[in-house]
Amino acid sequence: MADRPVNNHKGIAKFLTYEGRISRKQFMIYHLYAFVVCITLLNLFLLAFPAWKLEALKGAVGLFCLISLFFWARRAHDLGWDARFIPVLAAANLVVYVLDSQGILSGSAHVVIGQGLQFLTGGLFMYLLMQPGHVGANAFGEDPVEEERENLKRKREEFREFKKKREALREKVRREQEKREYWKDAISGEPIDVEPVENKPVDHRVVEEYTEELRKHQEETGHHIH
Repeated sequence: MADRPVNNHKGIAKFLTYEGRISRKQFMIYHLYAFVVCITLLNLFLLAFPAWKLEALKGAVGLFCLISLFFWARRAHDLGWDARFIPVLAAANLVVYVLDSQGILSGSAHVVIGQGLQFLTGGLFMYLLMQPGHVGANAFGEDPVEEERENLKRKREEFREFKKKREALREKVRREQEKREYWKDAISGEPIDVEPVENKPVDHRVVEEYTEELRKHQEETGHHIH
């Protein structure tokens, strides 16, 4: 059996790739990311060139559609489809848009070709957004829903381990704090107020100094404090 494609890209390359699969939730979130990026670039462009509003808007829409092709292809992979038809559909929409803007498409041709292609594209988008993907691994990669569950499970385990280590550290510091208070009382015979552990961590050098001071006190007096 051939190895399944795995998306090991990092950073922005993780989103801008045709490899692997994405779930419905990722499909929606990635489009939101792309929208935010395009709107941000549009506003920055308009700040520099305020007179080019129409050109900037067309460029932002084109960039958004171009980025969306990656998401459409990977969502098609999640359904078990070969996504090579996605760029063909995008190219067809671009050609129809150019012909329509030049006035070449008119009358029945505009209705049949132009609006028909728009209806097809919109229907495909809604299907990709709502249709559950293939359960389990397929030829295009592992199940993204299962990967999300495994990642969530791993993060929960890591958080539990972090809490255990934090509690163990607090307990260790508390014991050392109690020893320091005991040694101080044993040497001076007077109670000494000590700040709470959470506000002031124990200095191990101080603990060692009190230990040495207690040993000297025992040697000088001959009294052993338990």
